[in-house]
Amino acid sequence: MMVILMIATSSFSSRKNARIEGKVIGGKKAERGMFPYVVVVVILFQSADPNIKGLMCSGSIVTGRWILTAAHCVPNETMTEKKYKVGQVDERLGYYQNIKSFTKHPEYRAVLDNGNLLAVYNDICLLYTEDKIEFNNYVGKVCISSTRTMSGECLVAGFGSTNQSYKIQYAFLRYKEIENKVENSNAFTVDMDGPYPYHGDSGGPLMCDGKQVGVNSVGYYKRKPIRVFYENVGAYKDWIVSTVQEDVFDKCSNEIPTPTKSGQHYKDKPRYLFFYLVFLFSYFKF
Repeated sequence: MMVILMIATSSFSSRKNARIEGKVIGGKKAERGMFPYVVVVVILFQSADPNIKGLMCSGSIVTGRWILTAAHCVPNETMTEKKYKVGQVDERLGYYQNIKSFTKHPEYRAVLDNGNLLAVYNDICLLYTEDKIEFNNYVGKVCISSTRTMSGECLVAGFGSTNQSYKIQYAFLRYKEIENKVENSNAFTVDMDGPYPYHGDSGGPLMCDGKQVGVNSVGYYKRKPIRVFYENVGAYKDWIVSTVQEDVFDKCSNEIPTPTKSGQHYKDKPRYLFFYLVFLFSYFKF
């Protein structure tokens, strides 16, 4: 898959530890246990730029040893630390655990220009944890769908920054999927009118009707409506199953409910506006 002239939704920082510089714009703070499969991923690395020390992304738990995220969250620079945290909605709580290794999609490629991401191909990656992830009421596996379409009630979730705290933000999307004209693309191309993911949300899950259908990749924010790209996980089913050595698709459990507050589709917005205008006209007429 290739995306051109986009902005990565991961976050770089000049501090000693990687920090998030953004959040799900227009999102709400999640309560602990609401998204037990969402994790925070921190990668620290050596860089020629002294102002860049590392980055922070989001991810989702696939099995007891594997985490799904975006490939651009794992840089090519020499890494000094690779770690993740589960079971928390506040990045300041709990403790980090080590990532043992990672596997990027074999056809992943990023094109950079002075540190700016110009193009990205097959932006998907699997992280292998050093120790087994222990599941409990606050930690669990995501339900991954093999569908190749985006439909229904969809939301995004990821770690965001609000008043110097770093917490999971989530938002139901008003969206419109548009035709992706990039050759051999496995991404959903989505226009959003309303809440949308931003810095720090890369690698986080796109959930539709309670199932993960996408991985947050990159976005184009200098246009209205906002345009965001998600790698369709169903398109990578063979690669994911081969890497984790387990068929993790469509293995859904009712033990982990997903928020179901209805989100309005972007394409439906004019209909609601029409009824609102009719009401105003009737009110002032009489």
